[in-house]
Amino acid sequence: WSKAKYSMEVFASMLSPDDTMKIYYMSDYSKDGDKDGARLVLEGEDDAKTNVLKIRNEQTKSGNTPFETVEEAYEDLQEADGEEKWLIVLTDGQFLNGEKTEKEQEQKLNEFLISKDSDINVIFLGLGQDAQKIDENRNKEIYSERAADADQIFDKVTEVFNRVYNTSSLKQVGSDGTFTLDVPMSQITVFVQGKDSEILGLVDENGKDAGKLDSIVDVETADDSDNKSHPDSKPKEKLEGAVAVFDGDFAPGTYQVKTKNAARTEIYYKPNLALTAWLEDSSGNKIDQMKDLPSGDYTIHFELISGLDQTPLPADNIVSDSGDLEYEAIIKNNGRQLDGVYKDGDTIHVDEGELDLDVTATFMRYNRISDHLSLSAFDDKTVTFEMEEPSEWRLGKTLESAQPTRLIMKVQDQMPTAEEWAQVTVPEITVNTDTETPVDAPVITKSDEPGVFLIEPQKDQSKFENVTYSKADLTIKMDETVDQIPWQGEETVEVRIRDNRSWLTQHLKWISQNWWWAILLPILLLILGALYIPGVKKYLPKLPKKMNIECKPVNLGSGKVRNEDSVFTINSSSTWMPFKPQEGRFRIVPASSDSDLPMMKVKAAGNNQMTVMNPAMFRDGNVIINGEVITDKTKPFPKLKRSSEIIVKTKSEVYELHLNQKYVPDED
Repeated sequence: WSKAKYSMEVFASMLSPDDTMKIYYMSDYSKDGDKDGARLVLEGEDDAKTNVLKIRNEQTKSGNTPFETVEEAYEDLQEADGEEKWLIVLTDGQFLNGEKTEKEQEQKLNEFLISKDSDINVIFLGLGQDAQKIDENRNKEIYSERAADADQIFDKVTEVFNRVYNTSSLKQVGSDGTFTLDVPMSQITVFVQGKDSEILGLVDENGKDAGKLDSIVDVETADDSDNKSHPDSKPKEKLEGAVAVFDGDFAPGTYQVKTKNAARTEIYYKPNLALTAWLEDSSGNKIDQMKDLPSGDYTIHFELISGLDQTPLPADNIVSDSGDLEYEAIIKNNGRQLDGVYKDGDTIHVDEGELDLDVTATFMRYNRISDHLSLSAFDDKTVTFEMEEPSEWRLGKTLESAQPTRLIMKVQDQMPTAEEWAQVTVPEITVNTDTETPVDAPVITKSDEPGVFLIEPQKDQSKFENVTYSKADLTIKMDETVDQIPWQGEETVEVRIRDNRSWLTQHLKWISQNWWWAILLPILLLILGALYIPGVKKYLPKLPKKMNIECKPVNLGSGKVRNEDSVFTINSSSTWMPFKPQEGRFRIVPASSDSDLPMMKVKAAGNNQMTVMNPAMFRDGNVIINGEVITDKTKPFPKLKRSSEIIVKTKSEVYELHLNQKYVPDED
């Protein structure tokens, strides 16, 4: 009991912020089985030390093993919300449920478990030789572990912990606390045991601090048992330990945990991996385009890639003695699910159209990654550019910059790797010529830092106009292939210009052409007070009053394609108010849809573009703008043009809105 309780303290100290652990004591249900709810409820968002003390300080009396305890916990779990639910049973006895024989009891228990809800996973941990037995059924997520004696309890609880928390433990930790990681990790948990043991820190092979310490908590057995009347109430030994959780991006390599007085050190980890899949045709060619996929037979392949830089990982680095690497996929072709579950190397027959894959990788025994793919991982990769501050040039006799302006390039919202950067060439850079303040195209070069270009003004600049210079709009365009994958992107960035020339030089052109304005200037100022100032106020692109939403049922057999309207409304106050950019709104799903997406609010951004004013409402992954799936990681949020296309996918229908397309009513 003492070691089991100690193990529960360790278990509680590792709760994640989104976890909830409810603890039900068998003895609470020993008499009438009418106990309602758990005795302890631990929330992962609470202080880990507080959770540990709740377990340590809880007093109980040993009793029978009523099955009502399991039933109560199961019913509570049915009503709980959560992405993953686990029912964990620790017992050293047989359940008493009115059956005459042990075999009848075991049969009834297995019948109860086999009929459980599919979203509830079960682990039985039997303590001692007399503990209840169950039939393990891994296809049903029913698992069984047994600690034959007290010395095995902690190791078996570790097995339970790894399975529930989707972690693994390292078998080889050096006497000096060193250990090696073969794959990237996102979290490392250190457990030490020993009298007065402490965790002092975690360093990499260069001796630098690694990761960020998320929490640290001490665990220990109580001085005596909960049930003082029991003849074996005094624990034979007192256990002491500590648990520390480190978060971060841990690259493969050697690390060392610094400890003090540690008789035993254990390392648990969560891999930082992602999953991708692709098809291969009969000629061995990789199919990385989803559109116009011809019908035929294909071979499906999977691959785990690094969550740090998206590079493929050798299978030998992932497979360990504790379990093999396994892949599987459930595939839909044009909305119809194909029969069976597909493994790596399986052949599938594809009819012309789109494929959706729900893929899963299971590795290192307990770790699992799931994802929904449409082979978009091999579509053109989107490149974005952003000017890093400061980006101000100075205009005197020549146009100069104190230092090169840094232009940051990202691919799929990630900085390129050194290997990718070596393949990248300088992008095309042009200057917006639709302005009275033209400048020559600047010089752009690659820096030694992956993802960073350097921009400087032309030294031999052409003649400058006698007008005030305040900025230059630069268009950066990239269209090339890296690792046989197209990288494409176009972005307009702004460089501020400080015009240090004299006032007369800046306004000479205007004065020479418009001297007579000096007479009309007082009248003009009065007029401008009521009108807009050209070039300052930004207007929305001209869109149809009613735009067309094409509504397609996901299952073409369930209905027909129809058109519904989206009314484009312009905020009147933004239209009449000087300087204020025009604002408007429109629906991206029809009013008849069951989708809860709100109207999309937009604001003029100049150059016939619009920015979305409420982008957070459209980041659930069901909205696609100009071919880009919008999620929490989409930065920056795409700007809209007249030619933009917005697609919304719901369970029942797909809605396509072309902003420049007028509403066409359906014919009767």
